[in-house]
Parts: sequence; C-alpha cells; structure tokens
Amino acid sequence: MYDLKANKNAYKIAQKLSKVYNISVVVVKENAKMNFICKNFIKKYDAGPIEFLNYVKNAKIVVSSSFHGNVFSIIFEKPFLAVGGKEDYRIRNLLKTTKLMDRAVYDEDDISFNDRLFDVDFDVAKKTIEYEQERSKEYFVKALDIEGGYYE
Repeated sequence: MYDLKANKNAYKIAQKLSKVYNISVVVVKENAKMNFICKNFIKKYDAGPIEFLNYVKNAKIVVSSSFHGNVFSIIFEKPFLAVGGKEDYRIRNLLKTTKLMDRAVYDEDDISFNDRLFDVDFDVAKKTIEYEQERSKEYFVKALDIEGGYYE
C-alpha cells in the first residue's frame, strides 16, 4: 500500500484484502494519522526508490491513492486499486487514457472481492503507453529541432 493522503478508505481496503485473501500488507509511506489502523501491517517507511519499485513489482495487488503508485502498477502490470481515482484529476486521467477506470475505487463497497480482482487486462494500457511515448519523442524532436529526427 502506498498512500500519500492518509486516506482512511485505502487503509480499510488494504485491511479487508489482507483478511479475505490472507495476504500481508506492506505500507511504504508513513501516515501518523493512520497508524492505529495499520498496527498489523508491515511498515517499510524507510524504503528508497529502488525498494519502493521492488515492492510494487513483487506485490500481489497494490492499493494506492498516489499517482505514482498507480503508474508503476500499470508499468509492472500489477493488479491495483486506485483509491480516490475518480476524484483525483491526474489519476482519473491516467486511468481513462489507459482504459483502466474500473480500477478506480472510493471505498471497499466499490470492490467485488473475488478472483477477478486480480485479473487486469493491461493490453490496451501497454499500447497506449507505447503510442504516447512515440508522440512525446516526436514532440521533443520538433521542439528541440533535432536534425534528422535522431533522438536515441
């Protein structure tokens, strides 16, 4: 779980996932306001960038209210729940662009706790990311007036 906003729903969702699927919850961002909820969670508050990426890459499922937590879940093709994803502009835009709006949840009532929770089709997201990367490269080639279009 990666939660920057001390979102009570994120903690409740993680807690429910832990109970339903008998999985451990690793918290990689400290929120003092929520310590009472995560007393049984594994706390890795000192995780640096490499450790953070490894936690996402090796997670069974990621619960995050953070744009970057959701971005890396998509990049690593990890099942994820974007808590507050309908309300947060950047997360909503990311999910719409990658056709993953079904991953946006507000609270645990938005979740069907079944095996489909872990079944995410990342094919459209991967194609969209590749397309946007090419668009970005073309933009920079033009903006920086790079001769011959070379940008490697």
